[in-house]
Amino acid sequence: MKTFVAAAITLMSLPAAAQTKYYDNIVLRQNGNIVYQNKATNIDSIAMENNKTQIALYDRDGGLLFSTPAAGTRMDVEQGAPIADMLDLVFNEDGTATDISVLGLPVTNNAGGVATYYNPTFKRYVARFDNTWAGATSTYFRVNYGSNKSFIDLLKDGHTLEAVVMANYTPPIANGEAKFFSSHEAGGTGLMVCKTSGSRGNELTFLPNVSTTGKSSWKWATSGIVPQPKQYYHVVGVWDKDEKKAKIYVDGVLKNAVNAEGELVLPKANSQWFGVGCDAGPSAQLGWNGDVVLARVYDAALTEDEVSKLWEDVKRYEDNASATLVDNVQYCDGLAVKPGCYYQIMGTGFKEGDQLRLQQKYNATNTFTLPCVLTPMGVAVQMPEGIATGSYRLTVMRGTDTQLLGLTSLVVMDKIPAGAQVIAHRGVWNNSDASQNSVASLNAALAMKVYGSETDVWSTTDGHLMINHDATINGINIENSTYDQVKDQKLKNGETISQLQDFL
Repeated sequence: MKTFVAAAITLMSLPAAAQTKYYDNIVLRQNGNIVYQNKATNIDSIAMENNKTQIALYDRDGGLLFSTPAAGTRMDVEQGAPIADMLDLVFNEDGTATDISVLGLPVTNNAGGVATYYNPTFKRYVARFDNTWAGATSTYFRVNYGSNKSFIDLLKDGHTLEAVVMANYTPPIANGEAKFFSSHEAGGTGLMVCKTSGSRGNELTFLPNVSTTGKSSWKWATSGIVPQPKQYYHVVGVWDKDEKKAKIYVDGVLKNAVNAEGELVLPKANSQWFGVGCDAGPSAQLGWNGDVVLARVYDAALTEDEVSKLWEDVKRYEDNASATLVDNVQYCDGLAVKPGCYYQIMGTGFKEGDQLRLQQKYNATNTFTLPCVLTPMGVAVQMPEGIATGSYRLTVMRGTDTQLLGLTSLVVMDKIPAGAQVIAHRGVWNNSDASQNSVASLNAALAMKVYGSETDVWSTTDGHLMINHDATINGINIENSTYDQVKDQKLKNGETISQLQDFL
């Protein structure tokens, strides 16, 4: 972390506990009151600005996190939330995921990939799973640990699972086991929504398999909370081997503690992996439909105070969340621009009067506020004079509400390269009565003034070049036939098959 701190600011480090490791928090106070705090890992630089009268904190994307007068401000480094030392998944823009814990376990996804998107509330990429609730599973992440003895030993010695999730379903909720972070198959541990059975409802649940006999014995730490659609929940499951308890916390509150004496029963050998968006098994099962923001495993039975600190980190993001103004945002990164040209942003929810703020990375003074022009697919903004090559944070503004869209790189040029031209595929036929590769479809392409029209050409056995999409027409193979055998064949619109010279 690059740090530039005035002499009036005091730095004070607190020792971490002997076993559990903790993040450092940067805490700013004025008159003894906390005005800002964040993980040190989220802060890239701290600078004195405006003739050293202002303290500014920037994130790793160069965005301004917080600014306050330096006079009377005290900055401390204090003990924050525990560090997930067994598994800490970060979802990436390209649909992959990475374990950033010290173990660095391999993470794979299914062949179809997982949709990820930048979530402005949590300021990170979030995984979105579209599986059948508690059923067929096509999107998931897999974290293998079966051959990792160290991971297994740590898991069996007591552990904590943490996840932030949002369910996506149309009420009422389906009655089934939907598992968002789980490693179950005749054993194991995991977080889930359970199905109704006896006194259990469709509740957020922590479910370790702990036994004094070695035989499967599920310990149902239910929360009593049925997850509502489109609402985020912070869920923590703790198996304290020494205390002989399994506990579940939701949004920082202890909801249940059940007896869990004995040893952890591992899943079957072919199922020793954690599924995110599903449950482990010989294959993925019991799918989750909704979002997973984070998924972590700790080598400790965290205390109530430590779980509270985890929740404080999540709640800080939720409390400071900006309004969701637009969705499904896409834009080009590394695009060539010049003053006066338009930069396109695709998305839904843009409104008349919206503005776009362009703030250059690590330079909050080089900021442009631009009016948005509505387009059929989103908005366009006109590049201003003074725009320079570099990285910019894109923020949409609507009155006092703002939403960070992300970071983009712009390359300023004197002359913009010519764009791609449009070529009609088989002519223009899908919105007219013309057949593909017909003279009528070519004429329709000419009428639209497109750059060109693609067609398919086949040679008869006697050297005539015929126009047709398929190798055959009305059951006759063109390449194996003479011109006389094909020249009178009709297209679907009644037009006779053409030769290339007819087109030319």
